[in-house]
Amino acid sequence: MVYIFTTAYNAEKTLHKAVNSILNQTYTDFCYYLFDNGSLDDTRKIIKEYANKDNRIIPLFGESNCRRVIPKIIKDIISGDNMLKNSYFATLDADDEYSPDFLEKMIDFVEDNNLEVATCGTEWIDEKTGQTIKKKVLNKNLILEGKEFADKFPLYRNFIVTLWGGIYSLELLKKCDFEWYHNAMNFSDTAFCMETFRRAKRAGVLSESLHKYYISPRTVSYKYNPDWFYACKYLHKISREYLLDYGEISKQNENYLCVIFLILIKYILPKIQQADVKLPEKLKSLHNIFTDDMTKYVLEHWDEVGIYSNKLDFLREIESWLYTQDGWGLLRKTVEEIITAMNI
Repeated sequence: MVYIFTTAYNAEKTLHKAVNSILNQTYTDFCYYLFDNGSLDDTRKIIKEYANKDNRIIPLFGESNCRRVIPKIIKDIISGDNMLKNSYFATLDADDEYSPDFLEKMIDFVEDNNLEVATCGTEWIDEKTGQTIKKKVLNKNLILEGKEFADKFPLYRNFIVTLWGGIYSLELLKKCDFEWYHNAMNFSDTAFCMETFRRAKRAGVLSESLHKYYISPRTVSYKYNPDWFYACKYLHKISREYLLDYGEISKQNENYLCVIFLILIKYILPKIQQADVKLPEKLKSLHNIFTDDMTKYVLEHWDEVGIYSNKLDFLREIESWLYTQDGWGLLRKTVEEIITAMNI
């Protein structure tokens, strides 16, 4: 049995695609929880219609758009009297879809290799054009056990940043403590996945892309949030804690964590640039980023941590953007302080 969960908020335009990809699975022994997270459109109506047609669907309804609902639904599932052994949990966003053989292939992969958790590749799709932007997939299957969780961290880390694409043994989820998840802000999915991997004796990555992720600027993760940088720092912290479970962190992984941190900064910067907030708020965000000790460390150790792009070009790009902003004059001193902190 597989317990599948989708939470939907104002998803009337995409929900059919997601739900149909579950109902059309070649593996049919599942229970599908569809949760309307306080939608203001016809999402609730659509969920009720599906539930009336297919008794595998359990409709759930919330009154307001709230986050952190996944641990609660998992707790309800694993505490149920009818929970079966060799049962699994999977989740799908309301605007994405799985290939029809996702469940079948993932369960076969898990059971053939005696795994407690596994994930697969993803295809990124432009929602407007339908074009594939990129694929994330390994060249061959990866099985992790013991020290391999640390030694191969750079190889599989990109496959445990999101919940979708994964399948989780309910027996494993019973062992998990989702404190990381609750405190991880924008990176709660990554915290969830790391917690399941750190509790697993054996885990794997299937070398196939069985999930489609549709990129839309409406997605919450693509919008500006003043707490983004603090979320990045928290993710760095829990990533270190994850690796420390397997002993002293290797130089390779220390460097890799620095690279991830820089990538996250570059991920934040366009959001700051495009945010619908006043210039002082943008400058405050930048000041917090580039005067932080962790940022300074990455910049100072640029060459030795395997960052192959040019540091000066990166910093000049930031400087150029700052000087092109409207209403700049009175804030020149603040920007000069930022540039000094960036070691230009």
